[in-house]
Amino acid sequence: MNRLNHKIAILILFVWGMSLLQAYAQVPGGYYKMAEGKKGHILKTALFHSIKNPRVISYSALWGAFKRTDMRPDGRVWDIYSTQEGGKAPYSFDFDTNRCGRYHREGDCYNREHSVPKSWFKEAPPMFSDLFHVYPTDGYVNGRRGNLPYGEVGITSWVSANGSKVGQNTFGGYTKRVFEPIDEYKGDLARTYFYMATAYEDKLSNWKSDQIGGNRYPGFSQWSLELLLKWHREDPVSEKEIRRNEAVYAIQQNRNPYIDYPELAEYVWGKRKEQSFSFSKAKNANTRQGDDSVRRPSPPLKMAVITDTHYLSSALSIGGPALEAYQNATGRNVADLHAVFDDVLTDIEREQTDILLICGDITNHGERRSHLDFIGKIRPLQKKGMRVFVIPGNHDIAVPDAKAYIGNTATVTESITPDEFAQLYASFGYASALKRDPASLSYLAEINEHTWLLCFDTNRYREHTTSSITSGRIHPETLQWAFRILDEAKQKGITVLGMMHHGLVEHMPYQAVFFGDYLVDGWQDAAQQLADRGLKVVFTGHFHSNDVSSFTSSSGNTLYDVETASLSQYPFAYRFVELHQDRLSIDTRFVDSIPGKPFLQKEYKSKFEKLSRRVAANRLKQIGFPLPQETLDALTELLVKMAVLHAAGDEKTDAEMTKAVETLQHILGGENAGIESFQMDFPPADNRLVIAL
Repeated sequence: MNRLNHKIAILILFVWGMSLLQAYAQVPGGYYKMAEGKKGHILKTALFHSIKNPRVISYSALWGAFKRTDMRPDGRVWDIYSTQEGGKAPYSFDFDTNRCGRYHREGDCYNREHSVPKSWFKEAPPMFSDLFHVYPTDGYVNGRRGNLPYGEVGITSWVSANGSKVGQNTFGGYTKRVFEPIDEYKGDLARTYFYMATAYEDKLSNWKSDQIGGNRYPGFSQWSLELLLKWHREDPVSEKEIRRNEAVYAIQQNRNPYIDYPELAEYVWGKRKEQSFSFSKAKNANTRQGDDSVRRPSPPLKMAVITDTHYLSSALSIGGPALEAYQNATGRNVADLHAVFDDVLTDIEREQTDILLICGDITNHGERRSHLDFIGKIRPLQKKGMRVFVIPGNHDIAVPDAKAYIGNTATVTESITPDEFAQLYASFGYASALKRDPASLSYLAEINEHTWLLCFDTNRYREHTTSSITSGRIHPETLQWAFRILDEAKQKGITVLGMMHHGLVEHMPYQAVFFGDYLVDGWQDAAQQLADRGLKVVFTGHFHSNDVSSFTSSSGNTLYDVETASLSQYPFAYRFVELHQDRLSIDTRFVDSIPGKPFLQKEYKSKFEKLSRRVAANRLKQIGFPLPQETLDALTELLVKMAVLHAAGDEKTDAEMTKAVETLQHILGGENAGIESFQMDFPPADNRLVIAL
């Protein structure tokens, strides 16, 4: 599978999985009603009747199911035998191309690991393909484990790249060889074993091992039960488990009760097995302060991201030759853009958004009147409790040629100074800032007690002479100021998100060469240093494209640049972002129509193509390629198609793109170009994705 098709597959899977994320930890009403008020072995049997007879899929179908149950945020396999604490891994696997046949070392391939070894239950169905205990894991590590029980190793005979061990057990008097996973997944596997002992209670007596089976209750050897309860207590339920529980439930139609209600293990086997269990009380216990039986995430914070609205006040755009000339030159109909903006704000309000991020180029060209009218549009959301944070773009401050389009001729109108920007947008981040940068309009805001927002002013308005400057930079003093903040955040355990107008990371091959003005100067050094200081995600705009790209520093730290397209042209994109404790879930929406224009996207896509064609032809002419006109025309059309695809994100090669490539290929003789040459999108997915924090 080529890189483009692989990326599209990841996108589809994320879309498929988003409904699961939004409903995680939602136990169907009455699902466990038979277990209410029970205790000990009777409680276990009642749970058995609730979860027995799972609708397991075939063993061969597990490969595809893993894409729903065990996908990391980056679209790779979540292998508990290679992934280290914090989600890092020395190597990773593609779901389709890295399936095992043969292997010789770690990292060769992944296979289907029966965490309860299949020989213990004689490879019998339905256990053989029950997703709750079959995990995708490194084939070589799986082979080193074989059918060893899980345990805690003293004398080590082998250690995997992520720290899993094989050696002599030291726990509970059992002294044979065991396999010890890393601490991150010990609780996961303990709750897997609790599930297996419960879901297959009627078959358990026939299982043969030193760890699980031999009787219906307790279902474990004594040393094993004590070990698993210890792991369950020390490694609480994680969000990974919660999401996996939901994904498996969607496939098998049964659940793991020890993930839904972690205290159940104590009432079945542990310290409270002589007490009756109440689900209503357990629900309260799971959320009480100080309870360590589960890491229940607080409700996610909902954010929206818009950028490059290029808002032009109605008072500065009154019908006439001047406005008509402006609209023809830019492809922007002011009335259309106002309707688009209204539609977006209505949707943001309807979604009960907590925070709105605005990544610059608020106004068309820095007009004071446009700033005031824009604020008037946003203020009602703010009055309803929504917090708004802004950062300026290169079209927002001290623009010498800010224009009004009234009558026959465009005329100069008043812009604003940097100080005036901070005053006008005082309630949009500046007045409540935790810190302000003395060298720029950068500031630090608090999103919640665990998260800060670092807003970078990357513009060069102090250098403006006759017009605005497209390029940007992070002032050296600002960068040092940001370093101090990131160091402080790391000490306090606070996650920092970033926001700026210019891009911090390349979004296409050679962007720095051909479109360097849309990245901050010295972007590689800045991204390297910010990533190593702990910045994980930065929201950007400026390039008018919907794209997500990543940069990994030489030290292995990854920074994601989430670029959002403009609301002033095709494809009229904006984003919703759910902030969880350990991840960002990102979704993208597009304005497809407005009153009176049911085919808005089609109309503005055509305008975008026309504008791109003019720009591409001029750029090729400026570069001066010594090519025949036929070749230049074909190359221009290819660049237009690439621009259209890139603007909307998740570039999928369509018929028009294929035709453009084939035309160029024919002109070049069929050897120097092919559709594979133009797979221009960097991973990960652009429009719907999850980013681990």
